[in-house]
Amino acid sequence: MNEKKQIIILLAVVTLIGLTGLLLTGGFPGTSNACGLRGCGDVYVESYRAELHLNGTLEERFVYEIEKSGKYRMLYRTWNAAPLSMEELNEPYIETNGIFSPPGAIPYTKDIRGRVYIFSAASPSTPAYKGHTGATPSGTGYANIIASLAERNEAGVYMPERFEAGIYDIRYRFKLHPPLECDEKYCHLNLKLADRHLPYKQVAITIHDPDGLVVQLFSHPVMDSRKDGNVWVIRGKSPKDTLLEIEMLLNPVVSGVLDGFPESVPDVEGKTVSAN
Repeated sequence: MNEKKQIIILLAVVTLIGLTGLLLTGGFPGTSNACGLRGCGDVYVESYRAELHLNGTLEERFVYEIEKSGKYRMLYRTWNAAPLSMEELNEPYIETNGIFSPPGAIPYTKDIRGRVYIFSAASPSTPAYKGHTGATPSGTGYANIIASLAERNEAGVYMPERFEAGIYDIRYRFKLHPPLECDEKYCHLNLKLADRHLPYKQVAITIHDPDGLVVQLFSHPVMDSRKDGNVWVIRGKSPKDTLLEIEMLLNPVVSGVLDGFPESVPDVEGKTVSAN
């Protein structure tokens, strides 16, 4: 076999391996679903929606689909970007302000110290959802069970009798106290929403920006992003255990609006654009 034929065969094999890998992981970016050929499994997130206000309020809505009854007793989200705490910290942290859970489920938070907070039953319009006055630390009852099952930095719902097959709507309200990298011209905010997670078949992230503080925005993975009036809208999908984050270049005024932890960093714009 001559050298030219060997090169052609090698290129064909490499191409075939690459295409097979793409198919197994869901195909080409922007053209596939979040599950790939192996499917989503018997539990996945049909839709994930997040709304961020630049005062630090983050509202999330997870619509889960469970295809097998009696298998799962907890649906939750974990935070790896910053500690979850119901008390003020001297470092960047995330505070749970409310959880809306399906009927019969127990909403909870397990903080960075391992303490479990049980939330009273609530809906998006009740005071227990608007603030965390309905959440109390407890060492008895369901709190002991949840403490043994949940990870630190976790918020979710516990179903004592396990979930039946069906669709479940869970909503969270968090208060973010994030790190900010700022110079005289810009501040940089990196909002990491997930990295270890179920497949998110549909993702919609809305950033409310009535004062025009967002100068530039980057999504990871790259998703469809546009500005519609006073809001930024990002849409796409997030396969299982992939990074989902939004990076923003902001007007430095944001450091007085957002209760975060600003740090002086030179050439914020150059570093952010270069990284993206």
